[in-house]
Amino acid sequence: MTDNLGKMVYLGTLQLSSGKLGRNILVCLCLSLLFISANSSRTHPAEVSALRSIKGSLIDPYNNLRNWNRGDPCTSNWTGIICHNSTLSDNYFHIKELLLDNNNFSGDLPPQLSELPHLLILSLANNLLVGPVPSIIWQNRTLNASERLILDFENNKFSNISGSLSVPPNITIGEILYAQMRMQSCPPPYEYAPASPAIRCFCAAPLYIGYRLKSPSFSYFLPYFNTFEENLSSGLGLNLYQLQIDSAAWQKGPRLRMYLKIFPTYANKSEQLLNRSEVERILSLF
Repeated sequence: MTDNLGKMVYLGTLQLSSGKLGRNILVCLCLSLLFISANSSRTHPAEVSALRSIKGSLIDPYNNLRNWNRGDPCTSNWTGIICHNSTLSDNYFHIKELLLDNNNFSGDLPPQLSELPHLLILSLANNLLVGPVPSIIWQNRTLNASERLILDFENNKFSNISGSLSVPPNITIGEILYAQMRMQSCPPPYEYAPASPAIRCFCAAPLYIGYRLKSPSFSYFLPYFNTFEENLSSGLGLNLYQLQIDSAAWQKGPRLRMYLKIFPTYANKSEQLLNRSEVERILSLF
């Protein structure tokens, strides 16, 4: 009797222990699945850290980025942030667009903008940002053939561009930064040449030519400007991008006085000059 009772107690204890163990295993499994699920539905930690640094660098007088203090950038809909639709092979979401235009932000442009490796559109237009634009924002990017990084920094108060002035072909930085490059990149007598199919930016020394149209059949030049450039460049045996009308003014006669710039073609060098024979050929046509 005693032996049987002992066996019953032992079996009951064993069953109780087995049931508790099963529940523990089930709890651990659920926690593991919850952890995996949570990990696969949040933004990459490095990008979250970069965004917090960006917020800390910007002076935000109206607290437009107040929801950047809570939740996750991609799953909590942080202001100005659009993420890629699905996680990548690392099981994280990544920032696709950062749209922070028209926010009255001031301060310097934070270099942490370069730490968003999957970013395709960055807009900080129409703010009050100052200081240099760090070219590291676009220099550190690796894009495939179908991707393009678009940057819009229009209508701020930037002073210059820091770092390299070269711009890869699949990156659009906007005319305001190209204008800044023109002021920075070329020592006299070189200047920023017009864009060509070979390259967007390079320094060149143009040939200056004074030119005058006698008694033209029009009194308003602007409607004919592009057509005139096309016809003149063709007549001179030049590519259209090599010719630039620097200025034009009416004189008595009536005569239209203009000054032309003729640029050399790009030949895989950082600074370009027209060779002597080309200068003589062009001058002989005037």
